Amino acid sequence: MARQQATRRQGPAHRATEKGSDISDLCWQACKAALRTASHPGIREPWLHAVALGREAVSSSPDAPEPAFNLAVALAGLARATQEAPARDEAAMAFEAALQRAEHEPEAADEGAGQTRRRFLDEALRLFKGELAPLLDEPSAAYGFAYYAHAHGNTEAARTRLARLTAEPTLGARATHLLAGLPEPPAPRSVTGRNEPCPCGSGQKYKRCHGR
Repeated sequence: MARQQATRRQGPAHRATEKGSDISDLCWQACKAALRTASHPGIREPWLHAVALGREAVSSSPDAPEPAFNLAVALAGLARATQEAPARDEAAMAFEAALQRAEHEPEAADEGAGQTRRRFLDEALRLFKGELAPLLDEPSAAYGFAYYAHAHGNTEAARTRLARLTAEPTLGARATHLLAGLPEPPAPRSVTGRNEPCPCGSGQKYKRCHGR
């Protein structure tokens, strides 16, 4: 994820943040380059490079959401390449942390409350449906997508992804917990046949009562 315009700062007090943003952009470019090797999921070196950049970016900009998101993507790619549980678990936590940081980002002067969070979610979900789509077979990336879809209000998309993750050894408990917090889907509306008793309890056939 490239840095969002509203998160740029000016002045010497923000040099560390700007440095972190620059390194985060390099991390994102490294992730995109690594994704070009998606047909060879066992290749880890490009993802190790992206993770190293992501960690440096987060260290320089600990409060910005984009570096955390890019680190999460890099860790998800590494988990896909290595199938190692620690990278998978850390990627899921980094996706969560990125959204938490977006929720605490100062709002731009010309924006209303919650717009920074909404902008971050819009961009993250756009990337998951586009450039990051090849990574969604990795459980931590699928969890990140579901986590953001839930926060964005797309409950059904979140439910579908989370249901597939509940048996995953590393993220199953995390997915089950998030799934339990989703609102229940609406019950399917029953259809009464015209010759069946009317649901109102009148004793008449539906076609002669409320089915007219």
